[in-house]
Order: sequence, then C-alpha cells, then structure tokens
Amino acid sequence: MSVETQQTFPQQAPAPAAGGVPLGAVLMLMAVMGWSFVGAIRCYARPAGGVASGLAAPPVAAVGQDGAEPGDEPPPDSQYALADSSESPEAEADAEPGEDEGEDDGGGDGGGDGEDGGEAAIETEFSKSFTPPEQTEDWAEQLELPKTVKYTVRFGGSLVRVANLFKIYHHEIQALNPGVDPERELPPGTKVVVYKGEGAPGEGGESVDYAGAGSISDPGGIPMVEGPGRIPKATPWKTFAIAETIAVMDLALRRWAKRPGAQKVLVGNMSQRGGGRLKPHSTHQSGRDVDIGYIQKWDGKEELNWRKMNAQNLDPGETWALLQTFVGTGAVEVIFIDRGLQKLLHEYARAQGVTEAALEPWMEYPRRTGEGAPMIQHVAGHDDHIHVRFACPPGQDRCKSRAQE
Repeated sequence: MSVETQQTFPQQAPAPAAGGVPLGAVLMLMAVMGWSFVGAIRCYARPAGGVASGLAAPPVAAVGQDGAEPGDEPPPDSQYALADSSESPEAEADAEPGEDEGEDDGGGDGGGDGEDGGEAAIETEFSKSFTPPEQTEDWAEQLELPKTVKYTVRFGGSLVRVANLFKIYHHEIQALNPGVDPERELPPGTKVVVYKGEGAPGEGGESVDYAGAGSISDPGGIPMVEGPGRIPKATPWKTFAIAETIAVMDLALRRWAKRPGAQKVLVGNMSQRGGGRLKPHSTHQSGRDVDIGYIQKWDGKEELNWRKMNAQNLDPGETWALLQTFVGTGAVEVIFIDRGLQKLLHEYARAQGVTEAALEPWMEYPRRTGEGAPMIQHVAGHDDHIHVRFACPPGQDRCKSRAQE
C-alpha cells in the first residue's frame, strides 16, 4: 500500500485568545496527527505479501484441487468418469514416453516446491520407511510359476461360454475339464480350469521383442484371474501374460492383501494370449504390461471402479504404499503415471518428510517430462489407471527392453 501524507506543523503555538481553544486540546490534536503519520509510514514499508518487513513468510504446502500444472485450466469439481464395470480403461493410446507432441508439462529448472533437496525438517514413519526403487537381477527366483489356473463362473454359463470369454479353443477347455458337458449350464461359483502346466519357465510362452512391437511365443500366455487383494476388471481374453508376469503380480497382490485395511486393487488389461496389438493400446504386446487402479478415497457406498483421479479422490498415502509393494518385488521396469498425479504424490511425500533427493529416482516431477530415467514416468492417458511394466525375465533372450538400451 502506498500512502503519501503531508503534514504542516506550526513552529509556535499562538497564545489562545479569550474564549479560544485550550492549549491541552491543541497538544492532543498534534499527538493524534503525529501517530497518523507514523502509521502511514509503516503501511508504506510493508511488503506485498502482507508480512512485516524482515520476517520470512512461513512455507505453505498446498495440494491443488486438480493436480494441474500452473497455467492449466482447472477441470470441473466432479471428474468421475465411470467405465463399464467389466472392462478396464481404454481411452488412452498408451504411447511410450517422449511420444507426446507439443505437451507443456510445466517443468522447469528444478521446479516444484522450491526446496533445495536437502534433509527435510520433519521425520515420519513414512519417510523413515521410504526406500529407493530397485530392479534386482534375481527377482524371478522368488516366484512360484502357475500350475493350475481356475476361473470362477459369476453369473452362470457353460464351458463353451467360458472358452469364448478367454478365446480358448473348445477342445482345449474340454481337455482341461474332462467329464464336463461343454454345453451344460454351470451354476454361479463353479470353478473352471483355464490353464494347466508344470510350473516350469517358458510354459506360458516367452516375451518376444519390445512391449510396443512384440508378441508372446507359443503356446501363448497364462490368464490372470481372481485372487487375494484384487478385483479383475478386464474382459478375460485381455488378461493374458507370460508366466513370470502372472506370478509376480500374484505375489505383489497377496502381499498387498495382508496390509491392514487394504483396498482391493483394480486389475485391468494385460495382453491377449499370443500378444500383439491390443487396441487401443500401442503397448501391452509382449506379456509384460498390466494396468492397475489407483487407491481411492472411497466410502464403500458405490462400486469400486475406474475413475479420473484428482486431489479429491486420490489416496496418495495408500497409492504410495501400493507402488512400493509392486516395486519391492524387484521386477518392475517402469511405471506410467500422469504428471498431474505425480505432483500430488510428490507433494504428499515431501509433506511426510521425504527429501527431494530421495524422490528423484522415483519420479520425473518436478523435472520436465522425459528428463532422466526414474521409475515413474509420464505418458498421457494415465490419470485413471497406473501402467506397470515388468522386466524381461532372465533367460528370455528374445525379450527386448528400452531400459536396457
């Protein structure tokens, strides 16, 4: 505030005339005018932020309503975009990092919260247990590869109908379920065998080539079905993967299910049985990709389903716990999360005392998209689901990974 005050002070007060103003009143008026002058000077010297000169404004860690970058138009308050309950989100093209053209990701010279990356001022249980993401060479040794996979009939049907859901040949499903009439109606709750093997490496096919231009070798992949810690949401024929991917997914989700109060994880598209293009994705071709849901602020009154995530419905603490559970297997190669949601996760971690240096190997934000090679990267379209890509299993020489180039 700028105030200009001009005061004229008489050099000598004249003697009051008879019946004039008393000297005490004149002195009182002069005192009031003097204090007004001092107040104007103080107002003029105050900084624009409203804090007295010489005092630093306290830091404020505020989470935006929509997680958008500065300058972005805020979305409507209600951003719930419900998908069909039997299908996973498919609105995104699932491009590889760096393929988004003309994107203004709001990054900058370090950007973000203005911290210098030094030690945080607070320490919490979250920050004490926060560990760097690592991919281990022996991750596959801990896995128990699938031997028998059973699908539970939900609303009735027949062997033929189950075969059609998974795009399995009718003679194959009859061989897997001997003695069952393929046309007989099966009551809800019936378990149908959709895969059987010996649990040996390579039985569920091998990952061939890149995730965006590959396939699954014969005899094809193994389907992911219901189990602890998960809610399958994809059409069954889109839930195939190589045996190692199925096994590590099952391992991570069983660990997650043991977490007190853990919300079940939505599991979406993976690959089709022989791999190859799975529309509308450009990836999901070689049996190593899977879409999973974010952990939501959920009241349990409506169906848990895919939603566009934002500051109002994302549970950042539990989503961090889920990410750490998956990465803790040592098998994760890369994770795709929308940049705006990276911002919310970043702000939560910083508020919990995690240092900028500890977050740097985890996510791109607040750096520019495509900078560095962190575990979590931005690809457009991943604001309603998380895309997890697992590493090439040891011994599968035809499997190719851009992370290894």
